[in-house]
Amino acid sequence: MVCPDRVAGDRPPPAVVAVVPLKAIGSSKTRMAPALSPDDRALLLRRTFDRVVAAARRCVAVTEVLVVVGDDRGAAWAMMSGASVVRETPGPGGLNAALAEADASLADTATLVIPADLPLVTAEDLDAMVDALPGVPGVVVCPTADGGTGGLLRAPGGVVPPCYGPGSADAHVDAARRVGVPVRRLLLPGLALDLDRPSDIALAGGWRAVTAGGRGSVDSETGPVERYPHR
Repeated sequence: MVCPDRVAGDRPPPAVVAVVPLKAIGSSKTRMAPALSPDDRALLLRRTFDRVVAAARRCVAVTEVLVVVGDDRGAAWAMMSGASVVRETPGPGGLNAALAEADASLADTATLVIPADLPLVTAEDLDAMVDALPGVPGVVVCPTADGGTGGLLRAPGGVVPPCYGPGSADAHVDAARRVGVPVRRLLLPGLALDLDRPSDIALAGGWRAVTAGGRGSVDSETGPVERYPHR
């Protein structure tokens, strides 16, 4: 793991909005289909989504959690978690277009994009990303093991465009360098594993570990945990 330096000059970290993309539930985790039923895939995503939102709430710099949803079911999950909701606009742009719209709505606010399928993410991981910010403007990219982006911190949010897709970690780093924005690549185990294939479940500790409710999770019967307890 790379140990980040503090923000340049030990300046206080910027206020950050955590943005969690949550595509339409029925079309999520399709690469899990050979091993999991639609209901099991939805349960898996619900539990990881809950953990991501809980981690974001406990990140010291995060002032709001915004979920970009692709359907009504995702919107219900987000509202139950106490997060703000933005609906993805139908069209060919997909995730990148939806995130660009979210950037525009947040003006000059720093944003931390965290996928909804990270089973091991912690608030400490997100705090480390904020600590690693090289300045404002600045970008921090946390790659996943397969070259995707497990965490993307941009200050301000629109300083570089979202570049999600195959090899997105390199694409985000390259985008920052093209416009001369300081960028740092940070390797964090909690952001390196996303659940795309059945084999990823074993890497996260197995089915019980991934789908168990627990402290910090949001359940349809228990309701949301306290929002931003550090504030």
